[in-house]
Amino acid sequence: MLGSGLDLPALAARQRASGPALWDYDLTLGVLPPVLSLARATGATYVGATGLITAAAVNEPRFDADPITHAVRGLLLEPQATYFGARSEDVATSPWVLSSGLLNTAVTMDSPLRAADTVNRLGGGSQAYSAAQYSTVPTNATLTQHWLVRNVDAVASRVSYRDNVTTVQIDMSITWASATAGAAIASVAVSTGAGVTCTASGYWNYGGGWWLVWATFTTGALNGANVLRFAPAQTTIGRSVDVAAAWATYTDAPQSYTPTTTVPVTRDADALTLLDTSRAVEITYSPLAGGAAQTVQVAAGAQPGALYGRLTRVRQL
Repeated sequence: MLGSGLDLPALAARQRASGPALWDYDLTLGVLPPVLSLARATGATYVGATGLITAAAVNEPRFDADPITHAVRGLLLEPQATYFGARSEDVATSPWVLSSGLLNTAVTMDSPLRAADTVNRLGGGSQAYSAAQYSTVPTNATLTQHWLVRNVDAVASRVSYRDNVTTVQIDMSITWASATAGAAIASVAVSTGAGVTCTASGYWNYGGGWWLVWATFTTGALNGANVLRFAPAQTTIGRSVDVAAAWATYTDAPQSYTPTTTVPVTRDADALTLLDTSRAVEITYSPLAGGAAQTVQVAAGAQPGALYGRLTRVRQL
């Protein structure tokens, strides 16, 4: 007989006394659990299940995938950010300036943005040429440049922030593993200068020879500057690099892509709400700039507030 030998009423009483089971959700499964809600007043993008940068609708959760393995990395939460580089997918059209004879050729190829994309192939020129945009930078600003690039035949390239008043220029130099199409990035190195500091930088593999390179700069006094600047070939002048997109944000960490045309575009912040605050909650996440996983504990009855990164786990304590 089912339950023979058990004191079922006593067992039920113990279960009621211990309370309901604590919930524990793995966000790398790509499903928003019923204990969470998310709000964002604008659209946004994320790396989708195919490895391509994908658009998300207003309030749509973004389960960001690894561009290479396509495995979900977690629920992407980002702060509000204004994308102030114009024409993010055409770095050869005004207000972009191509210096020192730099030439652009439109090339069709698959990119992290779409299949059969039209990208800018930047090459030629008589010296260490660059594609750049100029802007007035607020005092004590922190800004991050992002470049989605693919080597053609360059040996070394660089991302730069140049203060056009003090002439201070800080470079993130990129060394390619070989001067061949689709080569990997071997290393990056950052220079120093008075009044401007590169506080963080990185490069991430987006597949198909494409790399997202980014650098965060902090500035001093209000000045005019090249806030987006890329030189395809620092050595072996005349070599080429493909550019699918470039964007800049006044943030202290790299941000997902948002396309721009002629005016800046603002992406709203992701606001996470706990729907069950009956107990304390622990949230595990990876920072937007990468690095080791971190945890934050939210007290019973409280909300996580401004929490940004890729959330991988949420559980009751």
